[in-house]
Amino acid sequence: MKSPWRKQEQNETGTKELYRRKSGKKPPTQDQNAAGDTRNNRTCLFLDRPPGNPATDAVGATGENKSGLMKTQWRKLEQNEKWTKQYAGKLLSDIQKACVNDKNISNIRILLLGSVGAGKSSFLNTVASIDRGRISQITIAGGADGSLTFALKEYWPQYKLKNFRILDTMGVEDNVQGGLNLNDVLYLVKGHIPPDYKFNPATQIDERSPEFRPEPKDNEKIHCVVFVLDATVAGNDNISDARRRKIKELQTALKAINIPRIVLLTKIDVLCEFVDADIENTYKSEKVKEAVNVAKELYKLPENCVFFR
Repeated sequence: MKSPWRKQEQNETGTKELYRRKSGKKPPTQDQNAAGDTRNNRTCLFLDRPPGNPATDAVGATGENKSGLMKTQWRKLEQNEKWTKQYAGKLLSDIQKACVNDKNISNIRILLLGSVGAGKSSFLNTVASIDRGRISQITIAGGADGSLTFALKEYWPQYKLKNFRILDTMGVEDNVQGGLNLNDVLYLVKGHIPPDYKFNPATQIDERSPEFRPEPKDNEKIHCVVFVLDATVAGNDNISDARRRKIKELQTALKAINIPRIVLLTKIDVLCEFVDADIENTYKSEKVKEAVNVAKELYKLPENCVFFR
């Protein structure tokens, strides 16, 4: 090959010039990307296209909305708030102040749970990028048929999000012998399983296992579970009966021990073309709204516990 198939970070001139020609605007700096793109209602870590214009992209020349896009938002930001750089900074400040009201707990430990390919590892890379202020990859992400993560991995943010610990492990698969089972999750949440423990569906951990922690400390337990769900799966209601049964079992068991739970919908830009064109269309998208309805019914959680990536 006469030219490299992957460009280095230093060679960004072509990308920036393309952005300028398409949008008519000056491209964002690396710091702006890392801090969050203020035109969008999510944190953008890298811009590969100029911003969309909801006035022209989502609405026709006659002013009528195209099919699939609501005229009013079905979810709003905080009262009197708009998505600005100042509001993004306020949200980050609130996150940095988050803590557990227990002197024995110094960091909030969050467990990611989801099926294979839902986007757990990709989300973890996004968190690392926000924390470090640059594009980062701390775990392999990919659409494999089986789980890419087998060991329990604990990520320790060191900068902007250093008050959190995020744990990633193998996926929750449809079949009984595949992925995490209910006992695995409960042992994990209660702190009995140490970081780097390698899960094996054929040989499950129990109280007799040498790795088992019989009396975990409070700061070794999980304080919140995040269910990661592919929005294209939820939007098409393409969820198997086996997965529904596993989710119901997990929800019942976690609710019984009073563990906070939320849902993270991934790939909403793949689900909806309007969101792909401009992320500000998220709360007007009928497809995203339907995916949220499926998620809140599936996990038996209120709508305000369903978030997006």
